[in-house]
Amino acid sequence: MDELASYFIESAGRSADARSLPLPFRLAIIGGDGLEHDVDIIPAEHEDAGGDGRWVVTVVPVALQASVSRSLEAEMAGAPRQRVKELLTEELAVDNMHYTSRWFLVDLTAPSGPTVTTARPQDAAMADAIAEQVAKHGWRPWGKARAGELATLQVDELPASLQPIAAEHRWRRIAATPVLVDGSLAAAYLLFGRVPDDYDVTEVNSNVLSRVRRLVDATALLIARWHDRDRLVAAATRDPLTGLANRDAFADALAECADEATLLYIDVDRFKRVNDRHGHEVGDRVLIEIARRIVAACRPNDVVARFGGDEFVVLLDGVGLEQGRQIGERIVEMVAAPNEDLADIAPVTVSVGLAPVVLRDDAVQAADTAMLRAKRDGRARLVTAEQP
Repeated sequence: MDELASYFIESAGRSADARSLPLPFRLAIIGGDGLEHDVDIIPAEHEDAGGDGRWVVTVVPVALQASVSRSLEAEMAGAPRQRVKELLTEELAVDNMHYTSRWFLVDLTAPSGPTVTTARPQDAAMADAIAEQVAKHGWRPWGKARAGELATLQVDELPASLQPIAAEHRWRRIAATPVLVDGSLAAAYLLFGRVPDDYDVTEVNSNVLSRVRRLVDATALLIARWHDRDRLVAAATRDPLTGLANRDAFADALAECADEATLLYIDVDRFKRVNDRHGHEVGDRVLIEIARRIVAACRPNDVVARFGGDEFVVLLDGVGLEQGRQIGERIVEMVAAPNEDLADIAPVTVSVGLAPVVLRDDAVQAADTAMLRAKRDGRARLVTAEQP
């Protein structure tokens, strides 16, 4: 408050004949819930009351404005995607003695399945419950709403797991709206609100709908931007045939891996015969299937890359030689297993070289050399690099 008062005192100290209003500015205040709430301080006029100067200002909660500037500004400033999503759920949040509104963003485009974002920790239980209903039970309350509309629901229409949470917070106003990107459903918002007893929960006035549409439009814009960025990243770091990491992405991962790490160098045995006998289209199908099996044999966070042609590498970060050997042998076994879709092709096997990551560049060479020894020793096996 001292800083705020000083700001106006400095402006009031100018000549009465040439006084200018201070510029509007934004301030974060702490609400009764302990959270920060942004407000815009807009000076309106200066009054002289009995010789005492007094400023008249308008204080406008950002949440009540029609813009969605905070999330867009955060995106342009390079904020993490999750933080931008949290800000989106706060753009229309209201919290006063008569009304509350909580917004939950359901992202339906995440590779791992639908995710639900909310900004406030105390609403995490509802977010988790929504995520479970959407992902596991196919709950789609926004299906009744067209683009730009809010579909209202009654509390007794909620799944059973959501009803006690809504009752605990006295949320009676419930609505959902879809977010379309290029004509396809990409996300949705769920609104839960506390309203007075005489409030018609089925009513959606034009002012609210207008603000919701701005939020939906901004969300669609951001999701489209994120998708474009993801496609650019994928084009720069993924192998177009198999979807694995490419050499550049592997090099970046190798440079950043821990001191203890292991590298597998994998080469398909007699792959030229597959191309010569069945053609390159079948050869591509074989490579795609081998890539799938290598990934299935590895841990979720292991970096699997196509190094070129019929060669693959796997970076096992934080893994010693013994565990690396187990993973490498599992790859040899899984690749050699029969495949009904490729039953007309002779069994395909791989030779694998294993080396510890001591010096980054030397590890690739050492694993490659070990792989060549595996081929000379009869193929379809794993050989560990000779230790210096």
